[in-house]
Amino acid sequence: MILLILILLLYATYTDIKTLEVPLWVSPVIIGIRFLQDFMSGENNFRIMSGLLCGAILFGIFFMVAYLGDQLGGADCLIVAAIGYSLDFYGFYAVIIGLILTLPYTAYMKITKKEHVYPLIPFLTTGYIIILFILTVQGQSISWLL
Repeated sequence: MILLILILLLYATYTDIKTLEVPLWVSPVIIGIRFLQDFMSGENNFRIMSGLLCGAILFGIFFMVAYLGDQLGGADCLIVAAIGYSLDFYGFYAVIIGLILTLPYTAYMKITKKEHVYPLIPFLTTGYIIILFILTVQGQSISWLL
């Protein structure tokens, strides 16, 4: 399941870099894959509810930022919600890492006065991969993600 979600995130990254747009179907498919995996494995309701809560909180935060400014798109909000749901509480860390990774890029753009809209999904995907790597290196079982 991780591989499928990762392929979808990499596809979203590719389209975001090329066109600055992400197909809206990617996020619901990621959430659907994760939900199907939870349902088929007989996962407890706490895992499902905590994933939904994390996804909803992250979506709400990003939606408010997108609503108040013009730098974020709807697909960014949906991808963040999908990451939150698929990684559960670790989704917060993945998003924070992704946002931290944007800082050097945005600082460079400010310094060179080349301000423009930039793709956020590549940074979020990188945060997702880093969290998976950290969980694996720490020896934590990520079988609940599979």
